[in-house]
Amino acid sequence: MNVNVQKGVAISALTFSLLLLPALAGSPVLGADQVSVTSPLVKDEGGRFAEQVAGGQKLTLITTILSGGAADRPFTAIVDVRDSSGISVHIAYVHGVARQDGKTDVALQWMAEYPDSYTIRTFILTGLDNPEILSEVKTGVINVLAPSRAEISSIANFAAKWDGVFYSVYFSLLDATQIQTSHEGKASLSIVDATGEVRYAGSVSVVKRDFRMYERERGDGQPILAYVWKISGLEVKKGIGPGTATLTFATENDSTFSAMTPIELRQLPEEEIARGYDNKYHKFATDVDETIVEGNFKITLQSVGHFIHPAKDIQGQEVTHFRADFTITNLASQDLSTPTLYYIVDDKSVLHNEVAFNGTLQSGGTVEAFSTVSGYKLFDDIRQEALWIKIVLVGLNTPEEVLEMHVTL
Repeated sequence: MNVNVQKGVAISALTFSLLLLPALAGSPVLGADQVSVTSPLVKDEGGRFAEQVAGGQKLTLITTILSGGAADRPFTAIVDVRDSSGISVHIAYVHGVARQDGKTDVALQWMAEYPDSYTIRTFILTGLDNPEILSEVKTGVINVLAPSRAEISSIANFAAKWDGVFYSVYFSLLDATQIQTSHEGKASLSIVDATGEVRYAGSVSVVKRDFRMYERERGDGQPILAYVWKISGLEVKKGIGPGTATLTFATENDSTFSAMTPIELRQLPEEEIARGYDNKYHKFATDVDETIVEGNFKITLQSVGHFIHPAKDIQGQEVTHFRADFTITNLASQDLSTPTLYYIVDDKSVLHNEVAFNGTLQSGGTVEAFSTVSGYKLFDDIRQEALWIKIVLVGLNTPEEVLEMHVTL
């Protein structure tokens, strides 16, 4: 049967004893309207019945009201938790109505903070105003152990799967002995694409009962104790190139752990992908803005830098080249050809050739009279620690003419 139950209220042991002292001196009211109560049971935070729990958990104390009367009867259920010394540490009550010839479950919560063996006493009164006892006192016992606060040493098994609709992100936690364990804390996830743009950021509160046995799709058939985080694909923006997911797990004592894993991203249109890689290059490139006038040409070297971009023939792969951006203006009244050869010499006298079939500036291309062309050339990548380079242009005005442009990196 259902019952109209008000929220449980905790009261002090002193207030309670003064309030009910007259009633407790009597005996239960018996007869046709007798109401009885079952011995209290305990559920842990995971909703499991328990006789022993770790400290620090919010427990649910459950008892059942049995009514054998001819009519509905209002009642007040009392729950009194006492420690091993017999001292009341928590007293609470809840009002309800016992339906005739039925049973009603009553649940009250209690935070078990300190280790001890506790006795839970429960009984039924007519109410708190001029109370009469309706039932005998029934008892139960719950043993509370020292709080379980396993130290986390690292995150393991962090991975993400995309099924076309949802991302399933999962991870395990390892304790100091490298055993998988559950733990409470806050998990934060960020996903960036190949250009470093954030495509998803979110967080979630994690409790111990959220961890479950999970079987990875790795062929080993070995389930792991993991937290599984489902994210709608609509929440993750399309990106450029391969993605990287970073997980951060912060415990209640402010310890923080992180891990990274590759993640598949839905891709933006090709023109947006090209623009994204180009924007990333300009973000870190060295601005040069050096102009030289030589014969019929004005050459401006705008910028140089390491350029990460998609591989031409390998889907999903990236390559790194060294890039130089030019603006070439034809000062003559007739069409002329751009340089036929470009190469770089670094500060260790290492030669870096132009990369074939890459870049937007054509070697030996045509520049119409009194017009300008702009674009970039790609070269074999140079060392990150190089201090300066020399960019060499061959065949500017004549097939033999050589122009050198020096750049400090």
